[in-house]
Amino acid sequence: MEKYGRTMTRVGEDVNRMKDYPDRMTPEQARRFGEDVLNIVSQIPCGRVTTYGHIAALAGWPSHSRMVGRTLRYTPGAEHLPCHRVVNKEGRTAPGWSRQRTLLEEEGVCFKANGHVDMVRHLWEPEVNYCCPAEIAETTEMFLNTNCHKNRAKR
Repeated sequence: MEKYGRTMTRVGEDVNRMKDYPDRMTPEQARRFGEDVLNIVSQIPCGRVTTYGHIAALAGWPSHSRMVGRTLRYTPGAEHLPCHRVVNKEGRTAPGWSRQRTLLEEEGVCFKANGHVDMVRHLWEPEVNYCCPAEIAETTEMFLNTNCHKNRAKR
């Protein structure tokens, strides 16, 4: 699949060229991250949404929310997953994908006056170990217990 001058044939193939990740993944970590992202996205229930950051944390790399988006965009077959159920932390839909809002509304997701998903009503936060392997459960639990996560839920 050719997009923006890069060819990606496997999950995470181009990760070591990404300059905005100081803690670069090994090819094996990138492959595992991509598999975990796809697994998590496949489990988002109808009528619910989750965030790129939450998926990254569940996959064991909490600072890699942008890479979640890249994984969903560049992985062949990801278009068959409910990618429309992934929004940013404020509930904004992906820029340039006007159909995302329609797909969410068809599932009963409500939007606020500012055009953002009503995160209080529709945010999906699985329990620790719900969708991720045991070796990343500790990272997920740490994310869920951080003040940042608790403060975001209060907004």
